[in-house]
Amino acid sequence: MRAMRAEGFSGYKDLKLMDIPKPAVSDGRVLVNITAADILRIENGLLVEHRDVIQGEATEEQSKSGAPMFGENFPNHE
Repeated sequence: MRAMRAEGFSGYKDLKLMDIPKPAVSDGRVLVNITAADILRIENGLLVEHRDVIQGEATEEQSKSGAPMFGENFPNHE
């Protein structure tokens, strides 16, 4: 599976996209699929960096719910 890992604490440049083994699900644990996340860096109590990370939205054929993630229409992936 693909994962973002922080290799430091100086900002978004320390984030590396890599392939890792898919974690095993065991008693008391769950595996979730993250679609969007915020990355915030705070220094001295002040927000100094903000990044939105959004995975591409599923097409209508890929959607498990049958509903678009954003808005009322599915994206056009051409």
